Amino acid sequence: MKVDFIVDKERFEKERIKKNKIFQADLLLPDNMFKRGFDDFLFFESIFLYHEDFFEGMIEFIKKLGNNSFTFYTVSPNPESYFYYYFKKYSVAVIPITATSDEYQEFIHRDPGDSPADSMFSNGETVVLFSETPEWGIVASKDWEIGIVGFKTKKVREFFIESFKEDVGSDKMFDTLDSYIQQFDSMFHMTEEAKKRWYNLRKNYLGY
Repeated sequence: MKVDFIVDKERFEKERIKKNKIFQADLLLPDNMFKRGFDDFLFFESIFLYHEDFFEGMIEFIKKLGNNSFTFYTVSPNPESYFYYYFKKYSVAVIPITATSDEYQEFIHRDPGDSPADSMFSNGETVVLFSETPEWGIVASKDWEIGIVGFKTKKVREFFIESFKEDVGSDKMFDTLDSYIQQFDSMFHMTEEAKKRWYNLRKNYLGY
């Protein structure tokens, strides 16, 4: 089994250290979860995180970075106080570039232990992805229905766009936040309160 939950505390701590180089601890959307220096973002519908095309693009991206894997890590529910407490495993997995899309799908839908509703797909409210290269990261929120790719350098951003070249741009998988806000408004006719909520997120990430 190439993709599995981490059960060893030392290995979990290693992944948490990597995560904390990219993301601020204990923050969730609409706060800016990225650390200072990440100021270039792409946005996508969070459900894409679980699609085959997304996985294939990620593997290509990780290869371009020269890394051997990427990490899938839920920050909500908490991997220790919730997931390890109930299942004696962490809601964290290191996914090697040799993994297949089927193995990824099996993992994210896997019952962690007599509780199918706690699979990563069903109960991973806020998920972050990262790798050994601490110049990029992804956060995806089920509640907000939005995912955010953050970049620290132009080179890494270019690698990402090359890996997802058919999916970046207007009305494609990865687009601007304004485009997504307009789409959500046209579909759901957002209330003024909902618009204020979204523009608060926009301010936190784009600063204007």
